[in-house]
Amino acid sequence: MKHQTVIRGATVFNGGATFVADIGVVDGVIATLGRDLEGENVFDASGENLRVFPGALDAHVHLG
Repeated sequence: MKHQTVIRGATVFNGGATFVADIGVVDGVIATLGRDLEGENVFDASGENLRVFPGALDAHVHLG
């Protein structure tokens, strides 16, 4: 499967676990967590101080 966007080597927090994986995104939704994913747009998150929290909301949200 070729994804629209791949975030490569991200540190993922999911279900109390922390692991490094590629994140494949299709139509703005996380479609795949895995390794060596293919994508049209690839962003390298390895070695950066970046964290991914799937399904988390911004803690600073104003709801009207």
